[in-house]
Amino acid sequence: MAPPVVTRKYLLLYDYVPDILEKRDDHRPAHFELVQHEAKAGRLEQAGAFDNPVDGAAFVFQTNDKAQVEEFVRADPYYVAGLVTKYDIREWTVAVRATDFWRLKDWRWKCFLCF
Repeated sequence: MAPPVVTRKYLLLYDYVPDILEKRDDHRPAHFELVQHEAKAGRLEQAGAFDNPVDGAAFVFQTNDKAQVEEFVRADPYYVAGLVTKYDIREWTVAVRATDFWRLKDWRWKCFLCF
Protein backbone atom coordinates (compact mmCIF):
# COMPACT_ATOMS: atom_id res chain seq x y z
CA MET A 1 0.00 0.00 0.00
CA ALA A 2 1.32 3.44 -0.94
CA PRO A 3 1.76 6.05 1.79
CA PRO A 4 -0.95 8.73 1.97
CA VAL A 5 -0.43 11.89 -0.02
CA VAL A 6 0.15 14.81 2.32
CA THR A 7 -2.45 17.45 1.66
CA ARG A 8 -2.52 19.40 4.89
CA LYS A 9 -0.28 22.00 6.39
CA TYR A 10 -0.47 23.27 9.92
CA LEU A 11 0.77 26.56 11.28
CA LEU A 12 2.03 26.43 14.83
CA LEU A 13 2.15 29.86 16.43
CA TYR A 14 3.94 30.50 19.72
CA ASP A 15 3.71 33.44 22.09
CA TYR A 16 6.86 33.84 24.19
CA VAL A 17 7.48 35.24 27.66
CA PRO A 18 8.51 38.92 27.49
CA ASP A 19 12.16 38.22 28.37
CA ILE A 20 12.67 35.25 26.03
CA LEU A 21 16.09 36.45 24.85
CA GLU A 22 17.45 36.29 28.40
CA LYS A 23 15.80 32.96 29.29
CA ARG A 24 16.19 30.79 26.21
CA ASP A 25 19.95 30.13 26.17
CA ASP A 26 19.90 27.00 28.38
CA HIS A 27 17.11 25.44 26.31
CA ARG A 28 18.11 26.57 22.83
CA PRO A 29 20.37 23.63 21.81
CA ALA A 30 17.69 21.05 22.69
CA HIS A 31 15.00 23.17 21.02
CA PHE A 32 17.03 23.31 17.79
CA GLU A 33 17.74 19.57 18.01
CA LEU A 34 14.00 18.89 18.10
CA VAL A 35 13.34 21.33 15.25
CA GLN A 36 16.04 19.70 13.12
CA HIS A 37 14.66 16.24 13.87
CA GLU A 38 11.21 17.28 12.62
CA ALA A 39 12.71 18.89 9.51
CA LYS A 40 14.76 15.79 8.68
CA ALA A 41 11.64 13.66 9.16
CA GLY A 42 9.92 15.80 6.52
CA ARG A 43 7.22 17.16 8.82
CA LEU A 44 8.60 20.65 9.43
CA GLU A 45 9.09 22.90 6.40
CA GLN A 46 9.98 26.23 7.99
CA ALA A 47 10.33 27.75 11.43
CA GLY A 48 11.54 30.95 12.99
CA ALA A 49 11.01 33.57 15.65
CA PHE A 50 9.33 36.89 15.06
CA ASP A 51 11.62 39.89 15.17
CA ASN A 52 11.23 43.44 16.45
CA PRO A 53 9.96 42.40 18.94
CA VAL A 54 10.96 38.79 19.54
CA ASP A 55 7.63 37.83 21.08
CA GLY A 56 6.77 34.55 19.39
CA ALA A 57 7.49 32.16 16.55
CA ALA A 58 5.85 30.42 13.62
CA PHE A 59 6.32 26.89 12.33
CA VAL A 60 4.98 25.37 9.11
CA PHE A 61 4.29 21.65 9.38
CA GLN A 62 3.33 19.37 6.52
CA THR A 63 1.47 16.38 7.92
CA ASN A 64 -1.94 14.73 7.80
CA ASP A 65 -1.89 14.29 11.57
CA LYS A 66 -2.41 17.30 13.82
CA ALA A 67 -1.38 15.12 16.75
CA GLN A 68 2.21 15.19 15.44
CA VAL A 69 2.23 18.97 15.84
CA GLU A 70 0.78 18.67 19.34
CA GLU A 71 3.48 16.11 20.21
CA PHE A 72 6.12 18.56 18.98
CA VAL A 73 4.78 21.25 21.33
CA ARG A 74 4.72 18.92 24.34
CA ALA A 75 8.31 17.83 23.60
CA ASP A 76 9.68 21.31 22.87
CA PRO A 77 12.12 22.41 25.59
CA TYR A 78 10.85 25.99 25.24
CA TYR A 79 7.31 24.85 26.07
CA VAL A 80 8.43 22.51 28.86
CA ALA A 81 10.47 25.34 30.45
CA GLY A 82 7.51 27.73 30.39
CA LEU A 83 8.98 30.03 27.74
CA VAL A 84 5.89 29.55 25.56
CA THR A 85 2.94 31.31 27.18
CA LYS A 86 0.41 30.34 24.53
CA TYR A 87 0.31 28.34 21.33
CA ASP A 88 -2.18 27.86 18.53
CA ILE A 89 -2.27 25.15 15.86
CA ARG A 90 -4.14 26.16 12.72
CA GLU A 91 -4.87 24.04 9.67
CA TRP A 92 -3.68 25.98 6.64
CA THR A 93 -4.79 25.65 3.04
CA VAL A 94 -2.13 26.81 0.61
CA ALA A 95 -3.98 28.40 -2.30
CA VAL A 96 -1.10 30.06 -4.13
CA ARG A 97 2.60 29.37 -4.36
CA ALA A 98 4.98 31.73 -6.13
CA THR A 99 6.22 28.88 -8.31
CA ASP A 100 2.69 28.38 -9.65
CA PHE A 101 2.65 31.82 -11.25
CA TRP A 102 5.86 31.34 -13.19
CA ARG A 103 4.30 28.37 -14.92
CA LEU A 104 1.37 30.44 -16.18
CA LYS A 105 1.28 31.07 -19.89
CA ASP A 106 -0.62 34.33 -19.50
CA TRP A 107 2.05 37.04 -19.33
CA ARG A 108 -0.32 39.44 -17.51
CA TRP A 109 -0.10 37.38 -14.33
CA LYS A 110 3.66 37.40 -14.48
CA CYS A 111 3.75 41.17 -14.97
CA PHE A 112 1.26 41.67 -12.13
CA LEU A 113 3.63 39.89 -9.75
CA CYS A 114 6.54 42.14 -10.72
CA PHE A 115 4.92 45.27 -9.27
